[in-house]
Amino acid sequence: MASRYAHDPPNKNEIALRSHPQQIAHILKQEIQLRLDRAGVTVYEARISHLAYAQEIASAMLQRQQATAIFAACSKIVEGAVGMVEMALERLREK
Repeated sequence: MASRYAHDPPNKNEIALRSHPQQIAHILKQEIQLRLDRAGVTVYEARISHLAYAQEIASAMLQRQQATAIFAACSKIVEGAVGMVEMALERLREK
């Protein structure tokens, strides 16, 4: 399951481990049931109880999250600066 589905979805329409827990649980139940049918075992429920990045990936993901936060902050700063310039230009036009 972990190798077939991404941890976080690359886009909103794709099933991922974290964003679609019910769908993943259903698929997991089906796969386990296929393996246990021969033994006569019925699977009623299967789900992932804990989902975490591997240690070597966690630091890379943290760096990615930090970079995203810095980019968002810089975008807000630029957006504010542009707004101030637009207000100044509007006032100059009025006068």
